[in-house]
Amino acid sequence: LQDSGYQSVLERSAHPFAASIVDDILSEGSEAANDEDWDGFLTVGEDRVRIKDMSDILASRYAFLTGARTNEGMSIVTFPDSRTVLSFEDYQTLITYLLQVPPLEDSHKGFVVIVDRRNDKWSSSFFPGTIRVVFLLKPEGVLQRALEVGYRAIAENCSFKVITCDSSVELRRFLRAEQLTMDIGGLIKYNHLEWVQHRMDIERMKSSASAIAQSLSDFGRVLRETELPNDVETTARILQIQTAERDAIKPGMKHFFSFETYNNFVLVPNYSFL
Repeated sequence: LQDSGYQSVLERSAHPFAASIVDDILSEGSEAANDEDWDGFLTVGEDRVRIKDMSDILASRYAFLTGARTNEGMSIVTFPDSRTVLSFEDYQTLITYLLQVPPLEDSHKGFVVIVDRRNDKWSSSFFPGTIRVVFLLKPEGVLQRALEVGYRAIAENCSFKVITCDSSVELRRFLRAEQLTMDIGGLIKYNHLEWVQHRMDIERMKSSASAIAQSLSDFGRVLRETELPNDVETTARILQIQTAERDAIKPGMKHFFSFETYNNFVLVPNYSFL
């Protein structure tokens, strides 16, 4: 094929995921990719992150968004009482992703942070959004004195307002119960693993749609530009590759429209995953 000058979609595609599904089809002995093989990438800040890796970081429940907002429309980010340990790199990825979930106009309003670190300390060393106010739930019992010093240092060194609350009851002086999860005295029945699953389904759907669009564009261009040689063997090989490339796109489209997320997101009005 080198002498004919033919380049397949695999060679020409600018989209790595589009190329990978074609590569799977063309590889000897390989079968068409099934649903479990589809994953893809998402963009977090300026980085590309595997959806599986992002799912694992989110599942740590180190921090989360429920979609609740203050009366002023600011999104609430909660750091629950947890012993989960994240590397600083994973922490950066987590916070960057969470802050890009709300609509841009909401992000511009800033964020309210609730820190329920009654067994640990919290550091504001990385938070790429604008923090308007932080509510700190103080530790209780024997840990109170040991951790109070750290909380006091946070309040003194931060450029934003820090309000220390002795209990979840005091927290409700500032935020309504409808804006808080049940573990901090609110009314929101928040299922974190379900939220993660829905968010990652959306990301997989977006990744698949992008790959399919790129594949169709590349395949159409190849068909338009291909000149079949007089050599029968080379012509047969080119047609074989083009057939494989067409077949590689078809399961991708089938997979995209099989997403439960697609059916909910597109077909059900007012369905939300934030």
